[in-house]
Amino acid sequence: MAGALGIALAGPRSYGGKMIDARYMGEGGTPYLNVWHIHVAVKLMQIADAMLIGLFGFLALVIWLV
Repeated sequence: MAGALGIALAGPRSYGGKMIDARYMGEGGTPYLNVWHIHVAVKLMQIADAMLIGLFGFLALVIWLV
Protein backbone atom coordinates (compact mmCIF):
# COMPACT_ATOMS: atom_id res chain seq x y z
CA MET A 1 0.00 0.00 0.00
CA ALA A 2 2.83 2.40 0.84
CA GLY A 3 4.36 1.95 -2.60
CA ALA A 4 1.02 2.39 -4.37
CA LEU A 5 0.38 5.65 -2.51
CA GLY A 6 3.93 6.94 -2.89
CA ILE A 7 4.44 7.26 0.86
CA ALA A 8 7.10 6.12 3.30
CA LEU A 9 6.01 4.40 6.52
CA ALA A 10 7.91 3.40 9.68
CA GLY A 11 11.49 4.72 9.58
CA PRO A 12 13.40 6.14 12.55
CA ARG A 13 11.35 6.39 15.74
CA SER A 14 11.62 6.45 19.51
CA TYR A 15 10.56 3.65 21.87
CA GLY A 16 10.81 4.44 25.56
CA GLY A 17 13.20 7.32 24.88
CA LYS A 18 15.56 5.11 22.85
CA MET A 19 15.92 5.94 19.14
CA ILE A 20 15.46 3.07 16.71
CA ASP A 21 17.12 3.67 13.34
CA ALA A 22 14.80 1.56 11.16
CA ARG A 23 14.40 1.68 7.39
CA TYR A 24 11.36 3.18 5.72
CA MET A 25 8.78 0.98 4.00
CA GLY A 26 8.06 2.51 0.61
CA GLU A 27 11.49 4.08 0.14
CA GLY A 28 11.49 7.13 -2.08
CA GLY A 29 8.01 8.15 -0.95
CA THR A 30 7.08 11.09 1.22
CA PRO A 31 6.82 10.56 5.00
CA TYR A 32 4.25 13.39 5.17
CA LEU A 33 0.68 12.19 4.79
CA ASN A 34 -2.59 14.06 4.34
CA VAL A 35 -6.29 13.35 3.87
CA TRP A 36 -5.84 12.65 0.14
CA HIS A 37 -3.69 9.61 0.99
CA ILE A 38 -6.45 8.21 3.20
CA HIS A 39 -9.09 8.67 0.49
CA VAL A 40 -6.92 6.93 -2.11
CA ALA A 41 -6.10 4.08 0.30
CA VAL A 42 -9.81 3.51 0.99
CA LYS A 43 -10.58 3.57 -2.75
CA LEU A 44 -7.82 1.03 -3.45
CA MET A 45 -9.19 -1.25 -0.74
CA GLN A 46 -12.72 -0.97 -2.17
CA ILE A 47 -11.47 -1.89 -5.64
CA ALA A 48 -9.49 -4.85 -4.29
CA ASP A 49 -12.51 -6.03 -2.29
CA ALA A 50 -14.79 -5.78 -5.34
CA MET A 51 -12.31 -7.78 -7.43
CA LEU A 52 -12.08 -10.47 -4.76
CA ILE A 53 -15.88 -10.70 -4.40
CA GLY A 54 -16.18 -10.93 -8.19
CA LEU A 55 -13.58 -13.70 -8.31
CA PHE A 56 -15.33 -15.72 -5.60
CA GLY A 57 -18.69 -15.20 -7.32
CA PHE A 58 -17.26 -16.40 -10.62
CA LEU A 59 -15.67 -19.44 -8.99
CA ALA A 60 -18.92 -20.29 -7.20
CA LEU A 61 -20.79 -20.05 -10.51
CA VAL A 62 -18.28 -22.31 -12.26
CA ILE A 63 -18.45 -24.89 -9.46
CA TRP A 64 -22.26 -24.73 -9.44
CA LEU A 65 -22.44 -25.29 -13.22
CA VAL A 66 -20.00 -28.22 -13.20
